[in-house]
Amino acid sequence: MKTSFRKLLSTLMILATLLGCMPVFVFAEDSTPTATAISSMDELVTGQYVLVATGTGKAATVIDGTYLLATDVTEADGAIAEVPAEAVMTITKTETGYVLTTSDNKDLAPVNGSNTIIESSGFQWTVSLESGGFMFKGEGSALAFNTTAAKYRAYKNEGGSQKKYFNIYAVSGEPVVPPQPEIPVGAELSTLKTGDTVVIYNPGHELAISSDVYQNNGEDWYLLAGAVTIEDNAVVEPAENLIWTVGVEDGVYTFTQGEKKISAWLSGNYVELSNQSTYDNGWKFDVADADTNRYYMYSSTLAVGEKKAYV
Repeated sequence: MKTSFRKLLSTLMILATLLGCMPVFVFAEDSTPTATAISSMDELVTGQYVLVATGTGKAATVIDGTYLLATDVTEADGAIAEVPAEAVMTITKTETGYVLTTSDNKDLAPVNGSNTIIESSGFQWTVSLESGGFMFKGEGSALAFNTTAAKYRAYKNEGGSQKKYFNIYAVSGEPVVPPQPEIPVGAELSTLKTGDTVVIYNPGHELAISSDVYQNNGEDWYLLAGAVTIEDNAVVEPAENLIWTVGVEDGVYTFTQGEKKISAWLSGNYVELSNQSTYDNGWKFDVADADTNRYYMYSSTLAVGEKKAYV
C-alpha cells in the first residue's frame, strides 16, 4: 500500500476498542468456578489456571503497555473460592515449553535484555518448581510481580521489589469464551487515552493499517493494509494485526503492537509507513469531518517541503 501526503486519499477513522470492552474469559451461568493449588510439575498440564506471586494476593491478568496487570484474589486453604474472570490464564503444554495466554487471548512473552512483557504468538516459557514456588523463565528473564508498581513484568535481574515465585491454581468449572464484541466506528480523538486499543481505518479504500510489512528482496519496504468488516456502524472481529495500542503525550499519539510501532520515513514526496521504532513514530491529526469523526493523520516531526507529511 503506497501512502501519500495528499489529503484526497488519506481520510482516516479511528475505530476504538477500549480495554474495558475487550473480550474476556467468562464462565457459564450455571457453573461455580473455583481454583485449587497444584504442587507438582506433573499437575501442570494444558488447561486454565490462576497465577499468583507468592505472598502478594495479586493474580496476573492482561497486558497493559509493557506490564501485566494484577487483580486481588483471596487465597485460603490452598484454593481461591472466587475466581475473577480476567485472572484466568490458559497454559498450553508443548514438547519444549509452556505457552501462557491471557483471558483476552494474548500470548505472553519477555523481551531479551529488557524489563518488559509483550504479546508474542506462541512464545514458550520454561517452568520449574523451586523451593519458593513455581518460576516462569524465558529470554534470560523471569516473570515477576513488582511490589512498587503493583503489576507484573519479565525481569532480567533480581531485585527486592520483585516477587518471582508463584502459586498456580487450576481452575474448575465450565468456562466459555464469548463472541468478540463489535467495535464502534468513529471514535472522537479527544476521548482516546494511553492504553486504549484502536483500529485505524481508511473508509475510502475500506482498509485498515496493519502491522505486517511488504518485503522486496528480503528488505522491509512499507506497511500493508488489512480488510475489516463493518456491520451496523461497527467493526466485527478485526484481525489482531490491525489492533493498535494507543499512547498519548502532549497531543502526540503513538500506536504500538508489542515492539512494533506505526512509524514513518520519507521517500521523496511519499510518506512510507514502517513498524520499526527506529523511525519517527509520533502522530498528530487534523479534523476532516467533525460529524463523522474522520481525521487526516500526519507525522509529528516529518514534513514534505513546507507541507505536513500526511498518511
